[in-house]
This record gives sequence, structure tokens and C-alpha cells, in this order.
Amino acid sequence: MKTLRIFLLAGSAILASCASNPQSRIEKNPAAYAALSSSQKDLVTQGKIVEGMPKNGVYLAWGSPSAVYEGGSGGKSVERWRYNGYQPVYSNTICVGYGPGYGYPGRYAPYAPYGPTVDYIPYTRAEVQFSNGRVSKWQRLR
Repeated sequence: MKTLRIFLLAGSAILASCASNPQSRIEKNPAAYAALSSSQKDLVTQGKIVEGMPKNGVYLAWGSPSAVYEGGSGGKSVERWRYNGYQPVYSNTICVGYGPGYGYPGRYAPYAPYGPTVDYIPYTRAEVQFSNGRVSKWQRLR
């Protein structure tokens, strides 16, 4: 069990070091950054967006969306990007059952874990709507 915890902590540290942020995205996409206006560049480096910003600017500021939707409004095609966040939900599980591993500490029970568990529930953290390739509307949780 201790080995599993160490493995999970090491994996989390590796993933955190690979985390994307505005600066890392700018370094990987210098041409997209150069195409922005000076005021948009300032916003992107702060992780902010504004109406009229092109898709590349939103990507540089906020990263890849969790989902992309296509649609129409007023006879025009629109695109909407959704960004998910994840809320931890903590629970305790007690296994009661028959057979090896069920409800007995120290025994292997692959389909019947017991003790505290954490699940992550997705929620919509932000949305951006584009019309003609530029931000026409956006919203995010504070």
C-alpha cells in the first residue's frame, strides 16, 4: 500500500511539472502570440481573454478546451469551447460480503475497496463562444 502511495505521488509530481500555462503555450506557439495586438498579448500573459480575441489567443491564455461545439445563431455559424474543472468528492466505503477479501483488512479485494476514496466530478468552469473566428461571448466561474 505504501508503494502505491509513493507511485501515485511521483506520478502527480510528474504531471504537475508538465502542466500547461500561458507562458509554456506562448513559448511553443511564438507565431500565434506575435499575431496578437499588444493589449491582447498583455491579457494572454495574465491568462485572460477579451471579446474580439482570435481563437489562438484564447488557446494561449486558457489552453485546450475540454469540448468544442459547433452550431448556428442568427444565420451565422458559431463555435463554443467548454473548459471543465473537477470537484473532489470524498466518501468512506465499507465492504460487507462473502468470500475472500470482502470486509477483512489485509486481504486483497480487487472489486471491493474499503476506506476513504476520492472521486472527481466534472463541472463547467468556463465557456467561450466564437463568431467568425473571434470571441463574441465568454463566461467563467470566479
